[in-house]
Amino acid sequence: MPSDIADDVVAELMDDLEQLRKTLQILGPTPFFVRTYVRTLFSIVEAWAYHVKQKAFRRGTERGNTFSKREIEVVHEYRQKQGGATGEAGSPKTIRASDNVRVAIRLWARVHGGEPPPLNGELPAMFSSAQAFRNRITHPKLKSDLAVEPENIGQAIGVLSWLRDVMAWQSRLELAHIDRVEQELKASSAELRARILAAGRVEPFKGTVEDLYTAPRLDKK
Repeated sequence: MPSDIADDVVAELMDDLEQLRKTLQILGPTPFFVRTYVRTLFSIVEAWAYHVKQKAFRRGTERGNTFSKREIEVVHEYRQKQGGATGEAGSPKTIRASDNVRVAIRLWARVHGGEPPPLNGELPAMFSSAQAFRNRITHPKLKSDLAVEPENIGQAIGVLSWLRDVMAWQSRLELAHIDRVEQELKASSAELRARILAAGRVEPFKGTVEDLYTAPRLDKK
């Protein structure tokens, strides 16, 4: 399957996470390592969710799916103008990571069908704790906000394990979608071929080159 923007962004960040894992073997779970690891992990979560919800919305729109006002606002990250045309952009809207992920999973499942997502689209128990830790160290007000507890790295690893499961589920539905599109194209081509054959043999043109470029004369009545 060819790479796209989402694949490139997530792959680059996953590589960062792998380098951090190797650093762990040298330095151990120092506060610097844990904070950097969790920030990188949630960058992956948010990048993945953003591109998944965008792709699901585009495909769903092409298929005639409808979306609620809240879903549209989460997808495009803006408030719709009151009294404006449907989809008209208003002010930017900040979306929490947990809401982004839930909506991305829900839209992907709705548009593509097939097997249900891991945990039926719910977030794992450790997600909220890991997210709270990420928020605290990303926007510190006090030195104590940067403190790292032993459970923080365990929560992050749990979120990563769940994210891998969700990404694998999303990829399986993506492959099924590609297969369906290929089958539809084959069926459409077969139908067109059958219609052409049913029309019968076309007699060869017996005129001259000039006839091809001369407009037909209209009979006067």
